[in-house]
Amino acid sequence: MKILHTADWHIGKTLYKQSLREELNLFFEWMLDLIDRESVDVILVSGDIFDLANPANADKKLFYQTLSKLKDRNVQCIITAGNHDSPSLIEAPVELLKALNIHTIGYGYKLTEQLITISDIDGNEVAHILAVPFLREGDLRKSQPGASYEDKIVGLREGIINHYQMLKGMAEEANSSIPVIAMGHLYVQGAHLSDSERDIHIGNLAGLSVEQFSNLFDYVALGHIHRPQKLNKEGTIRYSGSPIPLSFSERKDEKEVVLFDISDGHIINTKAMPVPVFKALKRVEGSLVEVRHQLDSYRSNNQLPTLIEIVVREKVQDYSKVLELIELAQHASPHYDVINYRIQFEEQIQPLSEAGLLEQIEDLNVKDVFFKRLESESLEEKMREEVIEAFDEVVRNVMEEK
Repeated sequence: MKILHTADWHIGKTLYKQSLREELNLFFEWMLDLIDRESVDVILVSGDIFDLANPANADKKLFYQTLSKLKDRNVQCIITAGNHDSPSLIEAPVELLKALNIHTIGYGYKLTEQLITISDIDGNEVAHILAVPFLREGDLRKSQPGASYEDKIVGLREGIINHYQMLKGMAEEANSSIPVIAMGHLYVQGAHLSDSERDIHIGNLAGLSVEQFSNLFDYVALGHIHRPQKLNKEGTIRYSGSPIPLSFSERKDEKEVVLFDISDGHIINTKAMPVPVFKALKRVEGSLVEVRHQLDSYRSNNQLPTLIEIVVREKVQDYSKVLELIELAQHASPHYDVINYRIQFEEQIQPLSEAGLLEQIEDLNVKDVFFKRLESESLEEKMREEVIEAFDEVVRNVMEEK
């Protein structure tokens, strides 16, 4: 039997208000081709299906359209909720999806539903899947009034491991001769994070150790951390990572899904399958002149235009450069879209002199204060006139509102 491990789809994710739906759709098409090519039998999706607990209808449509395409492929799919997901939304169509051989598990407290035994086409039991969703504090232990911060962390950690140990016991009682595969959406100590992950379980301090998992299970299919990574030498405890970059801190990550086989009661042939780059993320840095040159010469070889973040660094503060940057960012190109930009100046504007600060503010009118502020700027005459005109308009609007 061949199993595919993936996680953290984050359907509905936007990056600086730019939708990533088109890129995700291309990933799903690629994943379906991979399932056909590799003759995958089971898909494990370890949480964060959606980016928001209440996703848009278009995002739910993309999710269900993708699942419907598994019907003719005779593939079993097991999906767990992550910390971004609404457990009730994930479980709402549970009975309907079972007819498509798709299991969805949203709530952490429903222990018995999290033990799923998979069988081959002849009906022989091949492995136990412990389909554990994101475990919230209420799923693990009763609140203890007056408990210290440290006690809460210890209690959460113990609650998580006890949850897995109970499921392991149930699996062995049912059939102890087949492998046990655990799914989880949580932080394991030592994992490398990116900017797009949210801390869970009180700042990640309640995360489990690799040793606690390696002594229990034959494979651990993890979600929540977006960088794909192995946590043990054998590669049987690992995060598949998100299939597409979800922040600019992930722009250099090599995204992947994981394939492995079960043969004669053992996990074998564990391998990462690189996901193609459909839409790259790129950060362009330097002076305004350097940034302009980089953009002029940039060409994308991917299916979709690159998303670019611009960071301009200049020595002397000059608002004309701010306007140039805005104009540059709005320039249309078939190779890229600028979705975020900022400018940094080494030499900041000097504050008003101490003597000036000693003046009584009530002795000054609005325009006097503004002109004093304007004295610290080095502006060309035309720019200065435009700034004063804009200020006058703001003052008029404020006075009219009053």
